[in-house]
Amino acid sequence: MFYPMLALFWRFFAVLVILLAMGTFSSFISSITTTVSTLRTAREEQFKNHSFLVRFFNERNLSTELYGKVNDMLKKQGAYDIRVKEADVDLLVGVPERLKVYLHEEMYLDRLMTLSIWRYWKHDDDELFFRQVCHLAMVEHIATPGQDAFMPGTECTQVYIIENGSMGYIARQLTSFESEHVFAGEVFCLPCIWAEWNHRGRLTANTGKICYYNGVDAATFANLVKKHGSPLWQYLQIFGILLIGEVEHMDGEDIWVTDKGLADSKMDDIAARAQRFADIVNARHAHKGSFMATLGAIAHTSHSRSESKSATDVSWPVEL
Repeated sequence: MFYPMLALFWRFFAVLVILLAMGTFSSFISSITTTVSTLRTAREEQFKNHSFLVRFFNERNLSTELYGKVNDMLKKQGAYDIRVKEADVDLLVGVPERLKVYLHEEMYLDRLMTLSIWRYWKHDDDELFFRQVCHLAMVEHIATPGQDAFMPGTECTQVYIIENGSMGYIARQLTSFESEHVFAGEVFCLPCIWAEWNHRGRLTANTGKICYYNGVDAATFANLVKKHGSPLWQYLQIFGILLIGEVEHMDGEDIWVTDKGLADSKMDDIAARAQRFADIVNARHAHKGSFMATLGAIAHTSHSRSESKSATDVSWPVEL
């Protein structure tokens, strides 16, 4: 009696093992099929995009040499591991706005404070302003090897701050292979906050590595400053007059000013002078005439060495 029961047990066990094996094998086959389908779909999409690229060049009789360069660049871009951008995270859309404010503050504040504007400006009551700039005026950019951040002669609407990595900057010449390597913390196109600015060189990721950099929208920044009001508004107005005046003086003396801006010593001097003038203005804030006279004196000092109409044409109108 014992042996028949044992045989029955082993029969049930064998049937159970077979059923589990069939289920596991079926799941394995299903996963392989799904993976192959996904790869096929991705391959078809890639082939479709490649066909459009070939068609684009053929219909315009463009050279095969240029096609080869473009194709090689696209292949290189696909080979780099790029960090996720905020816009790519759909779940962040549902995050409350108040949390996004703090998110952007942690993302951008350190880079914002690298601007030479703030070297001598120490006001604790501007914390809300800096938070608003991070939230509303700053964006993140990514440059894969070979990509250009900007080209010479194009209109500039942002101040650029390199966050991580390195890039190459070429002043004036588009065909020159000699570029100056710039690294994290470098600031470009600061004058565009106060005046119209066209790029004076080319900034490109030509170091073979991915570069991450932030942008500060000039128009949004100016509007936030105007809403924030004095004394910060007055200080930045004076800073802009001094900075643009110095740039125009150097242009008038045929001293080439690049997008990188002025030397650190000059920026320190401009920031210190702007702070001193701002202190005078704030001390006499009750008298409108004193503020206008001070600005007039600053403008006269800054432009005594050169004559240009755009130096006083800053972004913020002088209104009180």
